[in-house]
This record gives sequence, C-alpha cells and structure tokens, in this order.
Amino acid sequence: GDDDDTLSAFNNAGAATVNLGLRTVAGYGALINYTGLQTIAANASGQSLTVVATADNDTLVVTPFGGNAGTVQNNGADPVVNYTNVAANTLHVNLNSATSDDLLVVNATPAADVDIVVDETTSTIDTGTLGGIVDYSPGAPDAITVNGLQGSDTVTVTPGAIPVFVDGGDPIGLVGDTLALNAIGAAEFAPGPEGDEGGFRFGGTALVSYDHIEALNLDLDGNTFDVSGTNADDDIKVLGTGATSYWLSVNDSPAIVVINSDALTVDGLHGDDDIDIDVRDLALPGLTV
Repeated sequence: GDDDDTLSAFNNAGAATVNLGLRTVAGYGALINYTGLQTIAANASGQSLTVVATADNDTLVVTPFGGNAGTVQNNGADPVVNYTNVAANTLHVNLNSATSDDLLVVNATPAADVDIVVDETTSTIDTGTLGGIVDYSPGAPDAITVNGLQGSDTVTVTPGAIPVFVDGGDPIGLVGDTLALNAIGAAEFAPGPEGDEGGFRFGGTALVSYDHIEALNLDLDGNTFDVSGTNADDDIKVLGTGATSYWLSVNDSPAIVVINSDALTVDGLHGDDDIDIDVRDLALPGLTV
C-alpha cells in the first residue's frame, strides 16, 4: 500500500502476534505479511495478543484505553497497532534484543489514575482501573518510562534490574501526583535539579527516577536509607513520626513519607548545610549525619 491503509484482523482462534520487525501478523489463519500500512486493527477475540518490536533500537509506546483495548506505536512510525478484546485487559510486548537498546513507554490516562502499578517482580505495568496491563515478560526492555499525564495520579513501583522513570505529568488538585516505592534492598536517595525531581537506588542497582511528582511514599521493609544533599547549601529536615517512621525532605522536594526504616544516614555533601532532626518517637537502629 501507500502507507495510508488499514489491516483489520479478527476471528483468531488462539493467541495472536503482530511482529513489527518481520512485518507479519500471525494467529489469524495463514501468516499475513504486510507493507505500507498506516494502521493494524487487531481484534484478539478474547485471546492473548503479543506485539514484537524490531531488532534495532526501539521506543515502543503503549497506551491502554481500558475495556481490553489500547494502541501501540514503535519509534513514532507506522503502522500504529490498535488492539481490542485482549484477554484479561493485558497486552504482551516483546522488546528483547541482545544487540539493541530498547525503551518501553506506557501512558496512563488524562484522568486521576490512583492505582498505577509498576511491578518488576511480575514484569507488568498496570495503569489501573481506567487503563490496562502491559506484560513485558516475553522480552524485557532496557528501560521503562511511565507517564501519568494529567490528573492526580498514584504510581506504585516495586523496582528491579530495569531502570524506571516516572513522569507524573501536570499536577491536578491539592496533592498532585504521588510516587510510592517498595524497597527491595538498601535504599539511596538524591534530589534532582528541581523540587519535583529526584532519584532512588535500591540494592545498589535498581534505579527509579521521577519528575513532576508532588508526594513521595517509601516502604523500606527493614532496609537502611542513605540520603544525599547537593553540593550547594542544603536544608534537610527529618521529622520522626514513629519508632521506624519519619518524614524527610531535602530543600524544596516533597517530604518523603518513610515507614519500616532501618538505620538512616544523611550526607549533606559540600556546602553550608542546615540539617534539622526532630526525633520525637524515632528509635532507629542507627542515625548518622
């Protein structure tokens, strides 16, 4: 075709696959080879659907719409895959290529998505009740980006080997966007150049960074927490809220609401720093400044 045509695929009896690298559609009877398409409309008929990226560097963008439907686009190019009637409101994606650097981008909705979950232990990204699930277990990407878009969103991340970047989008309402983190090892935090930016590292390798986030929750699950300031003059505050729980802020970052903490270390780095610790009921195994 001339790149403005649509392929509609439906009535598959089992699992279906759209392979963007090989330019094939499988599972709808005989193998379909395509070229010059603008859109692939893949009706999974209640079965599993997998979208396979290419062997080159890919940025695969998935936007679940809810109701077992959504859209997929790779590298901003045609064809766009519009999927419907996938089993369990889940799209499976395969970005695994030993020779490429691949990014999986998952968009939430413009509404208040309060139940977005990124769980690297299950290789899934669930954009919640209004969206859908993206399962990357068929082939993991090298990095993950989750966009909350508009609305007061809550994104919960259980990190792993793949770095995760969360962009909360435009803050709406009194709180704005919340990032909740489940520690999988010793945790480290460093603020970003703006108050709503920063990053965490867990177990020395698992990275989670964020932008446009107005609230932070951290469950340390009994792990230690190392907090760094900047090389400028920092204002770092710790407010004890329980024996192993506290609020912590660095400069104009949102307060990190911490629970289940082991020892806490605060390093202001260079600069003339003000570190204010209001202990109250705090009884950590160790507190180092």
